Amino acid sequence: MIHMLDSIKRIPLWLKVVILAMQGLFFFAVGITLQGFYSDHQRHLAYDRATQQQKLYRNSITRLGEFRGLCTLARIEPTPSSELIQLCESASFNLVEALEAMDYPDAEIDQILSVDGQYYEIFLRKSAYSEQLLKELFQIYRDSGVQLEEGTLSYTAGRTIFVHLPDLIEKMGVVRGITGLSNSGLVSRNNLYIAKGRVTEILSSTRNTLEAFEQANASSSPSELLLDFEIIEQHIVEHFERLDRYRFMELRDPTKDYDLDLFLKATEVLDEIEQLYDVTEETYISLLASEHDRTDQLTGLSILFALVTQFLLILMFRFMLRAIHQIEETSEQAMQASSSLAKTLKQQDKMFAIIGHELRTPAAALNMQLNELQLQDGQNRRVEEAHATSQHLLDVLDDMRVGTDKSLITESRVETQLSVYRIIKEASHTLYYTANQYGVDIQVRGNSDGNHIGFKKQIRQIIINMTKNAIVHSQGTQVTLDLSHKTLEEETEYRLQIIDNGKGIPDKDVDRLFEAFERGDTKAFGTGLGLHISRELARSLSNGDLVFSPNPEGGAIFTLSFTLKQAKHEEAAAAAAAKEHAIKGKKILLVEDTATLRMLGKTILTREGAEVVDVENGQLALDAYSKQSFDLIITDIMMPIMDGYELTETLRSWGATLPIIGVTGATVGNEADNLLAKGADRVMPKPLNLDQLETALKEIEAN
Repeated sequence: MIHMLDSIKRIPLWLKVVILAMQGLFFFAVGITLQGFYSDHQRHLAYDRATQQQKLYRNSITRLGEFRGLCTLARIEPTPSSELIQLCESASFNLVEALEAMDYPDAEIDQILSVDGQYYEIFLRKSAYSEQLLKELFQIYRDSGVQLEEGTLSYTAGRTIFVHLPDLIEKMGVVRGITGLSNSGLVSRNNLYIAKGRVTEILSSTRNTLEAFEQANASSSPSELLLDFEIIEQHIVEHFERLDRYRFMELRDPTKDYDLDLFLKATEVLDEIEQLYDVTEETYISLLASEHDRTDQLTGLSILFALVTQFLLILMFRFMLRAIHQIEETSEQAMQASSSLAKTLKQQDKMFAIIGHELRTPAAALNMQLNELQLQDGQNRRVEEAHATSQHLLDVLDDMRVGTDKSLITESRVETQLSVYRIIKEASHTLYYTANQYGVDIQVRGNSDGNHIGFKKQIRQIIINMTKNAIVHSQGTQVTLDLSHKTLEEETEYRLQIIDNGKGIPDKDVDRLFEAFERGDTKAFGTGLGLHISRELARSLSNGDLVFSPNPEGGAIFTLSFTLKQAKHEEAAAAAAAKEHAIKGKKILLVEDTATLRMLGKTILTREGAEVVDVENGQLALDAYSKQSFDLIITDIMMPIMDGYELTETLRSWGATLPIIGVTGATVGNEADNLLAKGADRVMPKPLNLDQLETALKEIEAN
């Protein structure tokens, strides 16, 4: 140790200085290297955080624009469709996810999602929040260590990539939203000019960047880039012109879903742009990360990358605008096809309504005539069977109505006294000739528990449909109607099984058995509506249902279950008294163009104690009304000279307040809704039914 110290003392001073200097340089180099590694690591962490935050912010901007646009559409529509409401809920869910990923407080999220207040205030609130996100987005890159000197090419490129692209996406969304608000009359056109001006500013900044690239790197093809950019500018101008044309479209036009379809498809294009944007973003951040260590190399790489990025931006804009153009062309074609389809469906509805009217009118007349004969000669079995058959024809026409609109199941339902067993026997008599034609024997087992209160027409229709279905489609030789019941305190639970010994129903058809127009593999003629409507009718009854099960002995079993109220003597007497009071003593104007129905209707109403004046069209009805006073008007809809629509509308315009009840033979269409819209109180199907008429009058008087 002493020897070493002596040796050190003998070292020349200059050499000691050199050694110390070398050691200092070594440790300095090590320190610089470690600091470089540490700084580089910290920069990478900062860049990673910036990248993640940028993605979260940009996702929030996109989701916020989607939410704002859809909610704006939903609130300027007079009656938003269920599809639009569902899309708004989905957009709200996506926005909440995006904001929660940014760790936004729940209270601020609730404020952002609030839709209370005026629509334009809502729009401004969401727009202000988008602007805030854009400012915070650019600040993230400033805080991440990327020092960009204003006025440099890298600064211009970075601002174009990180700010102008999301800003342009946002402002294009603002233009769409304000166009919708302007179209609905919620904002003035000046707001649209301001939004378009902002888009023009962004395009101008992008043009300046391209010109700078042209000066910095003349070896590339800036002329082509500028040419492409000019094409983009032209496309945006054309897009604005299309928005202006759309702004003058009627909001209640049948093509009102145009803006929703265009908005959603444009959103899909923006999602694809987002994916392409992620690639350019990661590359650019990695280049900026080494700017402090490789300044000379970074300048050239930044210029090259900026050119590539601008080229990608141009490609993205071209892709977006071309896609929007294709979307608009597709939307226009879809609107034309939709308009043509709507016109065809409207014509079909009108055709079905006319056909149904022409079928039901003579069927109703026949039914009323047979009913009169049955009242005169109650012992005539053939008259009874003919009346039941005509009623079955009317039930088939009712099936057509229910098949197109399920809400008609409960239309004009009337609770009357009934015997379930008697309904079953009548149904078996009605279908006797059909069963004989197919070689099927109908058997009825069981009995009912006295009289009950219920919907006789619906129960009869179910039994007729199910029994006929078993006769025609089972390919068996016997159909059994097995009725059982369980008497409770004030109700009776019924179960009717329609059992056949036919071929049964294949397992593959069971799941679709009760679907509309489903006919399985049968070759027999039919509408395919019987089972479907029967189940709907069954489930409209108290505790009602209709289910299928295979017959262990071969064939099928359909079980109808429902509950009926037991009829008391006092209720029957009260019902009879109410029935007599509803019609008796009233002066009624009957308007019907079919002479037979007019004569029979007058006979029925007169028998109930009413004074009836009958005319054959609406014009004669107006003449009669102007000369006499009436308590009730019963009118057909489809009539010559003046139909029921014009008659009802004219009477209401005169200040008439008396009840107006329409009767129609149309089985398909919206004739009933149209007449109600003109001012009628009720609409009933032909033939004129006293029970339905009395129920309607009691409801009208009660209101």
